[in-house]
Amino acid sequence: MEYHNSWIEISQKNLIHNIKLHRKLLDKSSQGDKKVKLISVVKSDAYGHGMLLVSQILDKMKEVDILATVNLEEALELRKNKIKKSILVLSYYGITENQKELQKQLEIAIKSNIELMVYDFNFIKLLNKIAFNLKKKAKVHVKVETGMARVGVNYEKAISFIKEVRQLKNIELIGLASHFATTEESNQYFANQQLNNFKNLILRLEKENIFIPIKHIAASAAINLSSKNHFDAVRLGISMYGLWPSKENKKFVQKKYPDFNLQPVLSWKTKIF
Repeated sequence: MEYHNSWIEISQKNLIHNIKLHRKLLDKSSQGDKKVKLISVVKSDAYGHGMLLVSQILDKMKEVDILATVNLEEALELRKNKIKKSILVLSYYGITENQKELQKQLEIAIKSNIELMVYDFNFIKLLNKIAFNLKKKAKVHVKVETGMARVGVNYEKAISFIKEVRQLKNIELIGLASHFATTEESNQYFANQQLNNFKNLILRLEKENIFIPIKHIAASAAINLSSKNHFDAVRLGISMYGLWPSKENKKFVQKKYPDFNLQPVLSWKTKIF
């Protein structure tokens, strides 16, 4: 038998507390029967908290709608372990460049009802071809670049891109996503610019009778700043684990909501001799 003098403990109670705290806030911005979806981010082994352990808890929670992983490998691992909730892959990292292996992985993803974030049209055409051969539809969220300067379709070119995607018969466009760059900071000027870019894109799409069901831009730092960031869904990451995105964010949120207290999910313990 092995004995350890130092160990990590994961608190299910605190995890549930943090999720319900955010769910209560989201319910206030939900309109009628249209509930703001909660996307729980379990990427990168749930920020080191143990992806499978955390996902098994989340899978049973009515407050959680979708799980999000960093790559397809993580998503397939969840399906392999009987996780039933919707799963969104946030990036392509981890997908092999080997075309045969790539096609095999994407076939499994489509069969497993895994949603993919997309922004490259050649990749989408490949996805469409694979889905056609399977006689299924691949579910995708288009990632739009609104100012993060990371990846995504430039929001000024997004309408023509989305129109092309909608022409593909075996692609089901269910999501439109972007990501804030500076919501952790006290100055929200640039974040508001990004928000306006995202809102204007949605308005322009709807004028063309293009309505995308799940629109999301807010991660942890933006969720509690304002309900105007919520749209149809939010992505709850680091705050789900009881960690504040920044000192500025904590100060602002707790001034606005004095009872909004995150509880740390991970604790590191040791024996002192």
